[in-house]
Amino acid sequence: MGKRFIKITSVLLALCAGTAFLAAQDSEPTEPQVIAVGNLEYEVTGLEQVAVRGLAPDVTVADLVIPSTIMDGMQPYTVVAIKDNAFTRNTSITKLTVESGIETIGKSAFDGCVSLEDLTLPETLIELGDAAFNGCNFDALNLPSSLSSIPHNAFANNEALLVVSGGSGITEIGERAFYN
Repeated sequence: MGKRFIKITSVLLALCAGTAFLAAQDSEPTEPQVIAVGNLEYEVTGLEQVAVRGLAPDVTVADLVIPSTIMDGMQPYTVVAIKDNAFTRNTSITKLTVESGIETIGKSAFDGCVSLEDLTLPETLIELGDAAFNGCNFDALNLPSSLSSIPHNAFANNEALLVVSGGSGITEIGERAFYN
């Protein structure tokens, strides 16, 4: 019975050690899944959802369209956001169209895009990050009614901006949102 007890104890200890090892592996942070479709890179953020990370390597575009859906092979994804700093200081973008379905534009997503002269935002946009369009160069801005607040420095340092329209749902405007 002594040998049998030792064998059973050894097996139980091995199982516990293996379980602890697997649990430790599961808790380690994993790299986000990144996919490239067309001229953009996306990060998978949820089940069939992605956020735009920026342009694919070695790509420049003047007329940028952020699509509402993409296909990666046979896998469809809904594009729900543009990540923080996704296009910061990109000087090649002159026109930006964000398609309907996008809900979030992150902090400084287009900060310093000095060539950006034409901007179209969707009615599905509900969140805009600080300094999202700081330092751009468009002269007109039509804000979607779905947006309830304009954060700090969102459209600051845009000396060309002359006309702001829309935005019937806006209840809060952050400090220096339109500062020049």
